[in-house]
Amino acid sequence: MSLLTGQPRSASVVACTDSVVFELARSHLDPVLRRRPELAERLAELMAERQSRNAAETNRQQGAAPPAAVESQALLTRLRGFFGL
Repeated sequence: MSLLTGQPRSASVVACTDSVVFELARSHLDPVLRRRPELAERLAELMAERQSRNAAETNRQQGAAPPAAVESQALLTRLRGFFGL
């Protein structure tokens, strides 16, 4: 998500087996989003869904009330701002 919004990363990943990893940089996504700006909307929706799901699981594990839904429009605004769309 930090690749799409410029915010600090919120997670780390550790492979359980030997893996091939590809690194994506902002410079890789920039031309794609400029050619297909509608992809930014779908990516924002996916990020909102993932953040909501992660927050709900965290709250469930802690016995807390379910969180409010993450607003995809706010993420879309950040994504567009980061890429200058």
